[in-house]
Amino acid sequence: MCVWQAWIRVGMAVCCVMLVISGCAGIHGPTSAGTANAAAANPLYVRPTGSFQVPDFPPGLPWYNVKAPLTMRSLRGKMVLLDFWTYGCINCMHVIPQLKILQNKFPNSLVVIGVHSPKFANEHVDANLKEAVLRYKIDHPVVNDAQMSLWRALNVDCWPTVILVDPDGFIAGAVAGEGVMDGLLPVIEKVAAAYRNAGRLDERPFSLDLEAERAPRSFLSFPGKVIADAVGNRLFIADSGHDRIVVISPDGKVQEIIGSGQEGRVDGSFEKASFHTPQGMALVGKLLYVADTNNHLIRVVDLAKRTVRTAAGTGRQEQEYGGNYAPLECDLSSPWDVDWFQGSLYIAMAGDHRIWRYQPEQNRIKIFAGTGREARTDGSLDEAAFAQPSGICDDGHFLYVADSESSSIRKIDPVRGQVTSLNSGDLFDFGIRDGDGRTARFQHPLGIVYSGSRLYITDTYNSDIRVLDLGADRVTTLAGANRAGREDGKGGRFYEPGGLAILNGKIYVADTDNGLIRTIDSATRMVGTLECNGGKP
Repeated sequence: MCVWQAWIRVGMAVCCVMLVISGCAGIHGPTSAGTANAAAANPLYVRPTGSFQVPDFPPGLPWYNVKAPLTMRSLRGKMVLLDFWTYGCINCMHVIPQLKILQNKFPNSLVVIGVHSPKFANEHVDANLKEAVLRYKIDHPVVNDAQMSLWRALNVDCWPTVILVDPDGFIAGAVAGEGVMDGLLPVIEKVAAAYRNAGRLDERPFSLDLEAERAPRSFLSFPGKVIADAVGNRLFIADSGHDRIVVISPDGKVQEIIGSGQEGRVDGSFEKASFHTPQGMALVGKLLYVADTNNHLIRVVDLAKRTVRTAAGTGRQEQEYGGNYAPLECDLSSPWDVDWFQGSLYIAMAGDHRIWRYQPEQNRIKIFAGTGREARTDGSLDEAAFAQPSGICDDGHFLYVADSESSSIRKIDPVRGQVTSLNSGDLFDFGIRDGDGRTARFQHPLGIVYSGSRLYITDTYNSDIRVLDLGADRVTTLAGANRAGREDGKGGRFYEPGGLAILNGKIYVADTDNGLIRTIDSATRMVGTLECNGGKP
């Protein structure tokens, strides 16, 4: 047993583990005599043996949601939560709501700081992090430590890791993984009580300067996915940032808005129903299935009756995996995309790194493929491993998955029960490279659609649209300039596109960070912008 084991708890799930965690999470450092323990007169909180003062943030880093850079010294007297995260990590996303709860519980004495420690090359870029702060509605200070200086100084080894710093600047506790509330709330309460009793807890209001208050408004906000309805000649857009579904004609005229636009999980009429960051959709007759991602639910929109109901999930995030469940009794974990295939709804369950199958007629939902371990491992359905699957489609015979954290495209053969990878890549193997399956590279792809023996893919972190020709086993770049932007014309430029659909021979792209729907003529590679009219910001 190491000296840290009494106060560090390894959480339920971690994303993209760099070093193996065992026994205790690896945060070590020299013992410091430092400042006297404030709890000397109050045994509620005893500083852990071997604790040390956290070094300051490197100078010159970009900060968000505050008017000026923060320093650990300027925060003396307050408790500080350092959240080491990277914005593409689903486990990091799961921690954000927990941080908000703690923020609200200790509004003046606790300061949450997101220490962004990027994995992907795209995540190093300051402007991209700012968009992520807006997209995830983060309302605490965030610093982009792109060189991971503080990460290395504290020997952090996984995303997410949350470290509690006491008002004297010493480490008081830490959690590696998602279990922030269970792991740190009791410690925070003890630290707060001890320092308050000693008269040394700074409970003055802490000033924020939120990026959201300065962000321009638009009709669409971070649209995540788009699907096409060839029969109805229309498009369904997951207007994720506005927590609603928008239905438009191919020329951009708004036909219907599904959801109140208020974050929530209310069933009912189109006007009263609410979602929380909806993503993937699948149309089956008059029913639209929706991956209601941050609600951890599958919703069903009845287009004829103009109602929304919950088909699967309890609203609680899944913590124990496995089993064969009644849908409304089953916890889910960040479903990101759905696909109707051979009479069942297949779910890319990003939060537990698996593919699930929902059978409405049997009223059952269960795990279909994946061990739940975050990895790129081929093999049988029971042996294979995925890494944050975020897009799913089919060609009538096979399922195809955009496996975002392994930057790879996966193929599932349901008859043989086998999962294979269609390109090179792994958790830390990514890039931008056309070529055959042995050499092609992606960077965090989120969207995928099949048409005419080809897979069209939103190569999200490369801000490109790529095509995988299944017959030729070759990947080519259709549109995009391998850098973020907003530009029409041949090739065009996109900004972290998250989904795409094909209707009447035209490709429609959910250009997420641009807040737009873009169009591509696949023959000429001409890119345009679809003006969505008939709605209000």
